[in-house]
Amino acid sequence: MPWCPKCKLEYIEGIKVCPDCKTALVDSLDDIASEEAFDFSEEFKEEGEDMEEALGAYFADLKEEEREDMIENMKKAALIPKYKSKEEAYTEHKSGAVSLTIVGILGLAFVVLTALKLINVPFAGNALTNIVMGALFFIFLACGILSFAKASKLKPAATKEKETIAQIVEFMKEQKKAGVYTVSEDVENFETEYIKLNDRIVSDIEEKFADLEPGLAYFVTDRYAGDILDED
Repeated sequence: MPWCPKCKLEYIEGIKVCPDCKTALVDSLDDIASEEAFDFSEEFKEEGEDMEEALGAYFADLKEEEREDMIENMKKAALIPKYKSKEEAYTEHKSGAVSLTIVGILGLAFVVLTALKLINVPFAGNALTNIVMGALFFIFLACGILSFAKASKLKPAATKEKETIAQIVEFMKEQKKAGVYTVSEDVENFETEYIKLNDRIVSDIEEKFADLEPGLAYFVTDRYAGDILDED
């Protein structure tokens, strides 16, 4: 089944272009994930060759081994697959749908009332103005309905994602409670050790939870690991 690489929605066979964003559909989102990772790598390659020099004083304060570790971590970060939260996408589409629908309904009601001369405004009774405004508000309403449809398609995936994230967060809390995830503030380079710990958390998540979407482990770690590690 074809997928939209931008909206992350699946369509029936025969459809070649996403009706919402007009992007050409692809056979698999896996291909898109690899392309995104590759493009990001190329961008890093072009802009990151002089990173040590650009960071200047910060790198000058680091030992050679620490500096190499930091550059390597930056390279790894550049290769992390991009991940767009389905929960956030669902919320955005739902919020937009509500706004567009309300504007469309109220606008059409206003046009009807002015056309019937039930309310008096300077341009009331102008047929051409009413037609143009009616068409405009109808488009708002139609877009709102389409956004609701799109949100409804995203809702199951968003719900599943929310449940998965909750399980991952609980796993991280259990590991932290068991003393698995700790970084002593007495280490010589706390930031480097913290980055290494985050990499370990990502690896543990990917090992514990099979078939995660590319980038989800990094997304959850980046968003929640800091607060969990800082808990007393």
